[in-house]
Amino acid sequence: RNLVAVFILLEIVKSAGANSKHHVHCKNDKGQDVDWFVIYKLPKTKPRKNPPSRYINPYGGEIAYFDSTMAKSKKFPYWKENKFGIYHQDNPVAYTIRPLLEKKQSKHIAYVVYNDQVPKEFRGTRGGHSKGVFMVGPTTSVWLQHSVPRFPTMLHQGYYEYPESGRENAQLFLCLTVNTKSTADIIAHHLRLQYANVYQRYSAWVTEDKYPEFFMLLHDVYVKGQESLANDTMFTTKKQRIQSVAKRTTWNYDIYTKIVAPFIVKSNLVVESWRNGAGGIVDKSCAYYSVTDVKTVRIGFESGWYTEFNYTEDHSKWAVAVPKPYFCFSSLNRMVSQFHRGGEVTCMENKILADLFRNSIANEDACKDWIGKPKSRKP
Repeated sequence: RNLVAVFILLEIVKSAGANSKHHVHCKNDKGQDVDWFVIYKLPKTKPRKNPPSRYINPYGGEIAYFDSTMAKSKKFPYWKENKFGIYHQDNPVAYTIRPLLEKKQSKHIAYVVYNDQVPKEFRGTRGGHSKGVFMVGPTTSVWLQHSVPRFPTMLHQGYYEYPESGRENAQLFLCLTVNTKSTADIIAHHLRLQYANVYQRYSAWVTEDKYPEFFMLLHDVYVKGQESLANDTMFTTKKQRIQSVAKRTTWNYDIYTKIVAPFIVKSNLVVESWRNGAGGIVDKSCAYYSVTDVKTVRIGFESGWYTEFNYTEDHSKWAVAVPKPYFCFSSLNRMVSQFHRGGEVTCMENKILADLFRNSIANEDACKDWIGKPKSRKP
């Protein structure tokens, strides 16, 4: 009996060790688990001649950070300035994808890495206008969405690397920790619908009968037929509600004015997106639920230090409802060219996070009322 008990105990310890080593979770700047995080990578800006007091002139590597633990605070929301920047191996993004950086692939973790602008080691740009890493573990999964071209680079090289081309403009990351059993196939279907350009993958333990959507994504089987939109409710492991909408190339409209504002957040919407490309800018909409554009972003830290940058220096895509408590991460710009691209908008109903992003709007292209004054943001 004692020998049997010892054997069982050893197996439990062995199993726990394996689960710990191959743990899939969003991480903070100390490598600790968090339910979700948002990172604003600051742009490289030109030095101001006479900068205001407490103004930061970023060099393009600094990180403004906010996560699920900070969202529980009743204090006025500020960004946290990370000790280490995006180029350092001890940052939340690097900690989160560390299982994919190790030279030996884990048989417990399956993944897809997708980007419409792949690193130089790979060829071509195609598919949906979206970028991210989707890691699937036996119990939990991580969906790390971002706006950085050519990231991440070749995996399993034993080190973390952020592209130098990602220094100039601001970029945004959203990391979500979700339950694999209930959520992996939903996310996989969204990626299949938007035709995400998968350029690195590892199937590990995934089988067609257990996770059919993820299995098809791993094998480049994309959605065909009439389906053009997918709208699903998901939850993180700590029950943060997520409303995510994916669009296919066949749905040729502005997703913010046609879907997000009237049906997802049911509120006015202010959008920050890359509007420097070809194809023409989509004008603001001053309908019942207005959709306007950010002109200047202001990132304020609790220390009182801050920085500001123009939308032309910001490659991120996000939206915030006014006054409803919604923040949305997006892969789609407010450009006419995006009507013909697949992509995703992921919204979180979280008052503190929404307040943080509303406070990060220094200037917007607001609608005006009938006497020429800025229109009230209340619907």
